Amino acid sequence: MKVAFVYPGIIGIGYNSYHANLGEAESLPIYAIALLAGVIKQHGHEVELIDLRQMASEQMLIDRLRASTAEVISVSIQTPSFNVACRVAELAKQFGKITLAGGIHATVAPEDFSQPYWDHVIKGDGEIILPQLLEGFAKGEAFDRVIDGPWMEDLDDLPLPHY
Repeated sequence: MKVAFVYPGIIGIGYNSYHANLGEAESLPIYAIALLAGVIKQHGHEVELIDLRQMASEQMLIDRLRASTAEVISVSIQTPSFNVACRVAELAKQFGKITLAGGIHATVAPEDFSQPYWDHVIKGDGEIILPQLLEGFAKGEAFDRVIDGPWMEDLDDLPLPHY
């Protein structure tokens, strides 16, 4: 399967802000997403990144979602970006994508994801459960709406991040 990881980090700075004068750290790739991408690539899946900071507008996001061959849209959500993340999921559902919520907000407040455009919410670490979900989706298996990802016991078992 192919997964598009979305980083909705435009809060307070808006679209087209990847190289804004916010300091070097604000323009770096997102480590958690790169790590998940490395994990699922190791399991034979394809990945793409949709970084809203590199988009000029919501219309550009819509065009990218429409053109994407990814079957799954996975959004990493910190609380300040919750509303933007919900908009991404809402748009992704218009193109028939499976939508996953992950990240710290999904872990601590999965009840916030009751909107119909969220298919699944992953609580905890996604590095173990995400490959299992993708294999299940490919086979047509059904999963609970809220999924508890098991915690990683040994981070040395993870592959290198895929940037």
